[in-house]
Amino acid sequence: MIMLTMRLKAYYKFIKVVKKATENITLNFGMSTDDSYLVKLAVAEAVANIIEHSYTGEQEEEIEYVIENTGDE
Repeated sequence: MIMLTMRLKAYYKFIKVVKKATENITLNFGMSTDDSYLVKLAVAEAVANIIEHSYTGEQEEEIEYVIENTGDE
């Protein structure tokens, strides 16, 4: 099993960190470039929604980001 865990403050500027981490790890998991892009896009949208709707804007609250490969497809 491979896992990456990050805790980021709820600021939009950190979405680019999440996108790059998602891209790197999904490609290392063996995903195609197209599939990696789609996962990266979905994760970025999810983080943006957390900031906008859960925290009602940027703040010092943390978002925990976990991505793991359990070996299942």
